[in-house]
Amino acid sequence: MIRELLFKSIDNNTTRLIELVGKLTPEQLQLRIAGKWSIAEQLEHIILTDQVVGLLLLQDPFSKAETDTVIGQERLEKIIVTLRLRKVMAPDVLQPKGTIKTFEAFREQFTKQRESFKQTVVDGRIVLNSSTHKHPYLGEMTVIDWYHFIPLHAQRHLEQIQEILAFKK
Repeated sequence: MIRELLFKSIDNNTTRLIELVGKLTPEQLQLRIAGKWSIAEQLEHIILTDQVVGLLLLQDPFSKAETDTVIGQERLEKIIVTLRLRKVMAPDVLQPKGTIKTFEAFREQFTKQRESFKQTVVDGRIVLNSSTHKHPYLGEMTVIDWYHFIPLHAQRHLEQIQEILAFKK
């Protein structure tokens, strides 16, 4: 049951982001607000984050929590999406390098990464349980917390993309 709910959340988020970005021109992908990442850079950062989280969850867990979630979906949503004004500097590994230049490149990499992320659960390489892995800013999070984190993190950037588009009209 939890697997289906998490996968549905990831799939809905994937569809929403692809639908929004699919309507943008190549010029719009390069839009930015001064001092911030362009839309294309935000998209690349989302892919990089998904990749790093996937690799993290394949490693041995930090510990086991007493419950399936340490933070929980509602609290993660509040921290990541609702309180977006709180800025967190992404580590170097998650900084965009300029590899995403077109919608097609984004869609191909993004959908492949999202399917791979779900497949690790389907084939048993990642188990949705109370095993924990540390987030650099949020602390210990269970595997289920991390699966909530993925679409919420992308939602944060989706809202930033919408702000860039509204600002540049």
